[in-house]
This record gives sequence, structure tokens and C-alpha cells, in this order.
Amino acid sequence: MRSIGLPLDDGPAPIICVDGRSRLDFASIARRLFDEEGIAVLHMPGGYANVPAGGCLVFTLSALHDEEQIERLVDAFRRAI
Repeated sequence: MRSIGLPLDDGPAPIICVDGRSRLDFASIARRLFDEEGIAVLHMPGGYANVPAGGCLVFTLSALHDEEQIERLVDAFRRAI
């Protein structure tokens, strides 16, 4: 995700949070990823504990995701924004 210019925090967990620093329409992106690509991401609107004021998108990766699937996610996200 950094390769397409998104600011991401470093962390040991396989959870990626794209937050309001990127000034994106998270609800629209989540909907497009699911409707057009079949990729489910969590859209968290602001107002919840530990969620940035502008909301965020949450991607969770696992050891079962291969490199091709991760590249597909990044490419789909690039198209959605």
C-alpha cells in the first residue's frame, strides 16, 4: 500500500489500517472493492474507540494469502481510489 502513496503505520500485526490522513472516501472504496473485485474490507466510520476521526479501512492479511493475492488487493485498491 505504501507503493501507491498511502501513509501507513509500522506494526507487527498483519492488520493494515488506512486512516483519514489519506483523505479518501472510505465507504465508497469499500463498496467498490466488494462489488467490483469481490474483496471484503472493513470500513470503520469515525466515532468508535481507537478509530481516527475521519474513519478508516481495515485490511487483515494471513499466512494463507499468497503474494499474488496481495498484489491483486493493491491493484484493486489503486483502481478504487
